[in-house]
Amino acid sequence: MTDPTLVYNHGVMADGAGSIGTAIGKLNQQLADVEAGFKPIEETWQGEALTAYLQRRQQWRDAANSIRDILGRVQTALTQSSQNMSTTDKRAATYFQR
Repeated sequence: MTDPTLVYNHGVMADGAGSIGTAIGKLNQQLADVEAGFKPIEETWQGEALTAYLQRRQQWRDAANSIRDILGRVQTALTQSSQNMSTTDKRAATYFQR
């Protein structure tokens, strides 16, 4: 039989949200570094090579934007869930203080 108890650890949730924010920052920096590394080469490319690279770069950017969006939504959900549960916990505590 499984334990039906629901337990929220606000510290763990806050740490998780912070870690997601850190991961988003690292992703942004790594992609910026990759693009900066290609910049000198990009400036010399012409024709089909440049076109192919620019198309691929846009795909990377679109994928990175999707990942950032998903991570951002998870981060927001963690933060909001923790806040909502904290509010509920405080409200429940008032019933015992009467």
